[in-house]
Amino acid sequence: MSLIAIIILLLFIGVSALVSSSLIGTGNIGGSNVIQGGQALAAAQAGEEWYMEKLQHDTDWTNEVDMNNNALSPGSPALFDIDVTSVSATRVIFTSTGRVVNPENLTIRRRMSVTAWKLSPAFQFALYQGGNPGATLSIRTTSVINGDMWSSASVDVQAGNSVTNGTVYVPTGQTVSGTGTFVSKIMPLPSLTTPGFTTTTYTTLMNSFDTIIDAANLAGAGDVNQSTNLVLAGNTVQARDFNTSGTITISGNGTIVAWRNMQLHTGAGGSLTVSPSGGNIRFIAGRNLTVGRAAGSLPTITMNTGDSGKSICILYSRAQTATSQMVDILGSSTLLHGVKIYARRRIVIESSADLDQTSLLYVERASSTTSNQIDITDSGTSVAGSIISLGQNTENLRIRNSASATGLVFSNDTGGTGRLELNSCTVTGSVVGNLYRSGGNNDRVITANVTYNSTVIPDPPPEGFDNFVMKKPDSWDGL
Repeated sequence: MSLIAIIILLLFIGVSALVSSSLIGTGNIGGSNVIQGGQALAAAQAGEEWYMEKLQHDTDWTNEVDMNNNALSPGSPALFDIDVTSVSATRVIFTSTGRVVNPENLTIRRRMSVTAWKLSPAFQFALYQGGNPGATLSIRTTSVINGDMWSSASVDVQAGNSVTNGTVYVPTGQTVSGTGTFVSKIMPLPSLTTPGFTTTTYTTLMNSFDTIIDAANLAGAGDVNQSTNLVLAGNTVQARDFNTSGTITISGNGTIVAWRNMQLHTGAGGSLTVSPSGGNIRFIAGRNLTVGRAAGSLPTITMNTGDSGKSICILYSRAQTATSQMVDILGSSTLLHGVKIYARRRIVIESSADLDQTSLLYVERASSTTSNQIDITDSGTSVAGSIISLGQNTENLRIRNSASATGLVFSNDTGGTGRLELNSCTVTGSVVGNLYRSGGNNDRVITANVTYNSTVIPDPPPEGFDNFVMKKPDSWDGL
């Protein structure tokens, strides 16, 4: 062999040794590191489970910090580190890193990046029923459930209906029957139940709105007819009735309160643009709050977000003098971006109105059943975000008449009266209800197309699902 060939061969062996050493040092390959790599991965997985359980019992997620040098067990060579990269009231993004020192004194690491939601695992199903184990939930009239389904009651998938790309799960003692298309599995007890909901954040907020209403009433505020631009600078505009018309813009941040009724462009024509900045714009009504109109010469209404979504529009109805009072959003020219709507009694979204960018609809449990509901209705009407009804009306959350919803849908009346109605509608995301009712009959889902999609569940999710923790699907990355 020539000298040049020997030199080239030695150079090749030297480079190969350096590359092999580098790869072994990072713990990706190397026969001597297989055991240590497995231990590091086990430590990372154990760290994830340990921290998720900690979050489940932690009421305040906003103060989470890194937690390093945790041993799998006393004397274990494997350690794990928890590195927190982002926190909010309902979401924590963290990395669990397992590490082991190998015989060559090199550290072998495995990492898992996880997004934890303060959300019930019920939202891992396309359709979930948590109550009424003595009944039979009927999937009928060309309904399609696309994804997994859970029911505490028996399920009847009728001819022409289907549960596709998933399994119908029921607990021991229940059955899945029918001539439709489905795959079923009986799960051992204990059975899953409807997740509870903590109302504290919402009740505190609405109580503060009521105080603002009372102050306007005590001040003897008169009617305000707003037909010119209005710039808010952190102030409160008080009125008995507040009405808008013409072509106007409301901007800045602050509060508009009507201790009776508020009507935002309910007349013919004109345009209303609301653009918050530097804080939220709050529309607060003691009785009705109406935005837009259903027919005729429709006004153009747009409510925007500002400051990269940090400034939004908030709407509230106290319904203080009649059960018929509500927040009512109407019209195909009404487009609300990322709004939050709260009501003591009722919210109606109708006549092709559009709410997008992870809006929030919330109705509390009122003192009586009358009109205590969220109603999303009519072709072209669309809501994206979180839809939460605790109302006790027989249909406490209705998505019907060819309307659509995207995101998180939740219905649970703790008194057991309120039911969720899916009737000629399309829902993408996850639907969780305690009880169902459609077409005037209990325990039915009619002409509904429900598709599970975790990517459209609001991230971070809404507050209220305390004592739960759920790993965002496909959120971890083993390295």
